Amino acid sequence: MDLFNQTEIQSSASLPLSESLRPKSLAEFVGQGKIIGENLPLIKNLREKNFLPNLLLWGPPGTGKTTFARLLGGELKAQFVSCNAIDTGAKDLREMGVRAHDRRLISQEKTLLFIDEIHRLNKSQQDVLLPFTEKGDLILVGATTENPSYEMNSALLSRMRVLIFEPHSTGDLRLILNRAFQAREVEPSRALTPEAIDTLISHSSGDARRLLNSVEVVLQNFLVSEFSSPMDPEALVQLLGDSRLRYDKN
Repeated sequence: MDLFNQTEIQSSASLPLSESLRPKSLAEFVGQGKIIGENLPLIKNLREKNFLPNLLLWGPPGTGKTTFARLLGGELKAQFVSCNAIDTGAKDLREMGVRAHDRRLISQEKTLLFIDEIHRLNKSQQDVLLPFTEKGDLILVGATTENPSYEMNSALLSRMRVLIFEPHSTGDLRLILNRAFQAREVEPSRALTPEAIDTLISHSSGDARRLLNSVEVVLQNFLVSEFSSPMDPEALVQLLGDSRLRYDKN
């Protein structure tokens, strides 16, 4: 058991921070208080009635959409199936739907199908999902960074509840940053000045994944160079490169 525990710890330490710090429960989830609140109908119905509607999670990158879907799968008494729209064709979707149908009839077990980047499914692929959602064979949860009104079939969209994920606040990002440094057993003040911490949070533009990737670079630099004084904002920008403004096709 000691050997297995040691291997697990080493494996966790080798994972990127964005993966190793992924919340294990809704209680650990940071941000999106308008959606995740304990007393909100979505979570109450999930926990008290084991009920979850079809959902479309819409928001910019790094706001917790995929993590939230995984946590829903853990809370719901159902078979959790996950795929990415880029790697999934109409045949794959139909097979998933048929298996969910059989699972519901044979073992009375629900299926939660999570499709990341669901906006990348074409119209025909989205149409494949319609009969399975209509009959209740599966609970569909999709994640998208694009406006669903333009990217999703109206027939499928009408059967889904849209949850809007907002960029993380400064307070959320500060909490995530502290968790990241704590996970690597380094005090943030040893690596960064207060002004540099503010710069790092601003540089992340509400994107927790981007923040954690930047923290990882800072920690690697700190552990390798063993500099005696914390980095200031100028040194931080030189290390991370120029901050890029986020934009979309519009």
